[in-house]
Amino acid sequence: GYSLASADWDADGVDDLAVGAPYSNAGRLASRTTGRSLPDAGLVFIYYGPLKESIVRGEHRLANGDEGGHFGMALLCPGDLDKDGFPDLVVGAPDDGHGKVFVYNGSPDGIKTRPSQVLVGEQFLLAGAAAGSRFGFSLSGGHDLDDNGCPDLLVGAVAASQAVFFRSAPVLRLEGGIQFSPRVVPLGSDSCMEGMLLSVSQVFRNREVYTCFELHIALQYNSSVFSQAIEVELSMTVDERYHFSRALFVETNTTRLKKLYSLQHVMMDPVIAKLPVYLLEDRPSLAEHLEATLSVEYLRSPALPEDSIQPILHNTDFTAPARLTCKDKDKCVSRSDLKLRVNNTKLVIGSGRHAIRMTVEVKEARAHQVTLVIEHPALLKFSHSSGVSLKCSQAPTTELWVTLHCNLATTLSISLQELTLYFDHMPLRLLEAVTREPDYAPVITFAVSSDTTDYDPTDNNATVTITPVVKHPLVISGISVPEQIRAFTNESLTFEEVLSLITEGKNESVTAFGPPVAHTYTFLNLGPTPLLHEQLVVEWPLHHEFNRQLLPVLYITEITTTGPVVCTGPPANARNLILEAQQTEGDEGRGEEDEAGESLEEDDIDYRNMTEQNQTNTSSQHELLRRRRDATFPSEQLRGQQRSVPAIDCELIQCTLYTCNLTDLNAGRSATVTISSRLVLATIHTDTEQRYMVVSSRASVAGSSNRTTVNSHVTIIPPPKGALGLLSGHWWLLSVALLIGLLVLLLLAIVLYKCGFFRREKRQHLQQLRASRSMRESQYVTELTKQEEQERQQQYVLEQLGQAEPYLQQEDPQLQQQVPQQVSMQEGLSEEEQQVWQHMYMQGQQQHVD
Repeated sequence: GYSLASADWDADGVDDLAVGAPYSNAGRLASRTTGRSLPDAGLVFIYYGPLKESIVRGEHRLANGDEGGHFGMALLCPGDLDKDGFPDLVVGAPDDGHGKVFVYNGSPDGIKTRPSQVLVGEQFLLAGAAAGSRFGFSLSGGHDLDDNGCPDLLVGAVAASQAVFFRSAPVLRLEGGIQFSPRVVPLGSDSCMEGMLLSVSQVFRNREVYTCFELHIALQYNSSVFSQAIEVELSMTVDERYHFSRALFVETNTTRLKKLYSLQHVMMDPVIAKLPVYLLEDRPSLAEHLEATLSVEYLRSPALPEDSIQPILHNTDFTAPARLTCKDKDKCVSRSDLKLRVNNTKLVIGSGRHAIRMTVEVKEARAHQVTLVIEHPALLKFSHSSGVSLKCSQAPTTELWVTLHCNLATTLSISLQELTLYFDHMPLRLLEAVTREPDYAPVITFAVSSDTTDYDPTDNNATVTITPVVKHPLVISGISVPEQIRAFTNESLTFEEVLSLITEGKNESVTAFGPPVAHTYTFLNLGPTPLLHEQLVVEWPLHHEFNRQLLPVLYITEITTTGPVVCTGPPANARNLILEAQQTEGDEGRGEEDEAGESLEEDDIDYRNMTEQNQTNTSSQHELLRRRRDATFPSEQLRGQQRSVPAIDCELIQCTLYTCNLTDLNAGRSATVTISSRLVLATIHTDTEQRYMVVSSRASVAGSSNRTTVNSHVTIIPPPKGALGLLSGHWWLLSVALLIGLLVLLLLAIVLYKCGFFRREKRQHLQQLRASRSMRESQYVTELTKQEEQERQQQYVLEQLGQAEPYLQQEDPQLQQQVPQQVSMQEGLSEEEQQVWQHMYMQGQQQHVD
């Protein structure tokens, strides 16, 4: 009794009562899911007023609240919101999220238990309203505030200090419907009119007889508060329940049609439309009725302003059935003869989707609907089809089998339907099944049927046995890093030192053995089938027997793998020698190869004519060719004799075996095994005095001829002739010499420092030096200027002397006597100046005589 509301919701003339119980522990989920009660969900109890002449109704409940929602805290009878003649009820649940308001419509049977509308507070409250706004805590209504003839509603949200005003829209109830004319369509009769037949024959020119009928539509609306014309869109369909339609609209030649109409109030004339429809004669199927549907969508009302509330349409969907009949059933009922033929190829595991081609033949008459049933193992998965469209649905399956029901789209004018079905498979699971059972072959069954009688159903089934093929050729390749090895005998242990290390177990650095070398084997699965398991064998030249002592040839320092491969065999660094970082990168390998090439050119040895051959076992469709290095050198230019390169391999010395298990190698993937080692130069140099040799290892697939060989070409470089070799193998002497040099350099630096070599001059002294330098530069410029002036004077005197010389040679006694006298008067002149002065005097006297 927390809230109360009263109205005649069943319109029987007696008021009814609604009682709110917002703290009730029962809710809408109590009996639908877990069965448990929901605390404070809320209930609303409806009590109908008794009639004297009717049976008293029992208690009626409304439950739509969530836990803690307090459904029924506010109740309101706003009047007849939808104007259907029955009052409505509004219920508030303020603590259901931000709050909710439920609208229930009245009816002749009382309040409907499902709300016609739910107003959610989050959608209408202003931005910024926090959770717990308690939308629906208070309700008010029953008044037409916008004057459209419908009562409006006001909802309060007390915690948000807001109130939301809802305007009610006019509800228009459609009256009328849709129906076939005639309702029983006779097949086989030429009922198409001349204009109608012309439109049909434009698409189906090969048909001569059609069955035509009409689809009649009559519509108008009813409302007590609205009477203006409205624009609507009518959407019609005919016979769309089946995958293959039998009836089509003449206007569109399809099963769908849309048209625009203007609907009027019931006080005006209704909209009446007659739409011609025709039936395809070769697909009658009398057992299935025709069905037409009509959907009405409101567009607008031209008489209403744009900002006004638009009306709402009620009951907008209509349907109409039609029954087919035929007097002569032998002529108008389709009875087809189906035939199924399937072609299959072998399935290469891992090759992708497997295609199965089939042909479905429809004889005598077209089948209305063709169904294809496919049953296949769970190891396969149906992907799609090509050629003909399929719509498949999966039936209940088991762990081993899958059943599909597919509708096959047949074409009217084609009796042979060719299609291709594509199946995916899981390579690993299928390969495991084949490994367990070598004769395993998946089986797929096909069955085709139709909804018409088949003349001969014995040819409607087919069985396909798929033969799986395993194809995973394994290619083995190898490389030596570096491929060309230069070994200096004076940089490695001697034979006696190696023998002492082996017998006495000394702890020596592994670098003293000789240069590093690594052999890398790559195992590639060309596919397409994954490789589950394969055993590989690597043969490594580990020891060489000398005087009953096993001396190492290639001392293994590390074994590394990549990919799904695991190797077992003798451990690396068996004598626990001191390991150092081995420089076996590709760039350094190439550098060593270049250096080796230069050394060989000096010795007139040509490696370019050497080839390498790695033999591998190949399939009939794939053949791998590798280069082979020839183990024979060309003749020497100086000696003119033939010389061969000795090979150190597993046929000559004792080899150790490494067994590698390769598992789960997918197609196109590879695994590698790398054995890093040190070439023991003392062992191979003692065994042979040759300067050039080949050290080889080999890898193969167990139990097959698929193998490859990796060669490392060794060039042994002895110390230069006449060299004392004092530093051979004694690197510590170089270190001591370097240290002594550094000490001498340090001592020299100290002496120079004491002598003031590294001292910087003071600033005052530097300024004096700059001033003295400027003074010397000025004096030099002055002296240079004076010297240039004297040189110009001397040049002038010499020129004048050259002009006076002819006059001095004349025989004028008088002048000759006077000149000495005048010259003597000019004392202090040099000899050249006196000559010039004499010339000038004589020239003046001559002018005077003239």
